[in-house]
Amino acid sequence: TQKIALFKIEKYQYHIKKIIYSYQTVFDIKLFFAEEFKTVAQNIIIKHFTKILSDDQNIYDIDNVFEIDLIDGYSLFHIYFTNFSFICLQTNSTFKNLKISLASYFSLFESKIQYGPKLYDIFNGLSNPDDHKIEEFSNKVPFLDFLYTFLNYKTQAKLHSIIS
Repeated sequence: TQKIALFKIEKYQYHIKKIIYSYQTVFDIKLFFAEEFKTVAQNIIIKHFTKILSDDQNIYDIDNVFEIDLIDGYSLFHIYFTNFSFICLQTNSTFKNLKISLASYFSLFESKIQYGPKLYDIFNGLSNPDDHKIEEFSNKVPFLDFLYTFLNYKTQAKLHSIIS
């Protein structure tokens, strides 16, 4: 048996509908979101209203509207790097940490990951933007944008115009 459930991340006004099955537990759903957010399931909290659900609960029997949250010390960041997505990192992470994580997840060279036009604009005039904490800037732009420099200048300019 299956049904559609709605999972919300209120901070970003993000909603995702997902089919859940009668045999699935809360932990199964955490595993799904862990892959989506590039983290481990233990960092994710599933709530029904304000109640935190335990990993072994059967999610099918609860309801069909849930909230996704993270444990203390971790934050979710909305990024654009080839596509829009979310990434979970420690709350005190720097932009350098984020670039290293992106390089690791996509098997790329960290040194070739550059700031996109939105971040470039807010970093204008700052020295060492890599050393700044993400939290300081994550509310100043709708998403954190990055580019990879293997693109030729024509393609890079086209991407700039799309996401600006």
